[in-house]
Amino acid sequence: MGILRRRQLPAPAPDDSSSMSIGTTLIGRLTVRVPVTIVGQVLGIRIRPSDELPSLVVRLGDDSGSVTIVWTGRRSIGGVTLGRRLRVEGTPVRSAEGVCIYNPMYQLL
Repeated sequence: MGILRRRQLPAPAPDDSSSMSIGTTLIGRLTVRVPVTIVGQVLGIRIRPSDELPSLVVRLGDDSGSVTIVWTGRRSIGGVTLGRRLRVEGTPVRSAEGVCIYNPMYQLL
């Protein structure tokens, strides 16, 4: 097995309106199996080790909640760091970890 690394930041303050952009959905209002675009701050990063397929797991949050973003087959993505704001497009699904978005398109903000 590999090494599990985990880093976390506190959630953004509730009055932080900078997390909302035109055409995006608040993370707290996600509906599973409905494609969305969300904007949030990277609150935590960890690598899920696996002998077969590692995954980069990122916790993304805004003032309404947080969601788990998973990129399978990746150990890192350049520019995705704690505190960084991202725009993510994908379809939320329910998993053992709660609501997740797997392998979304993303933009560094």
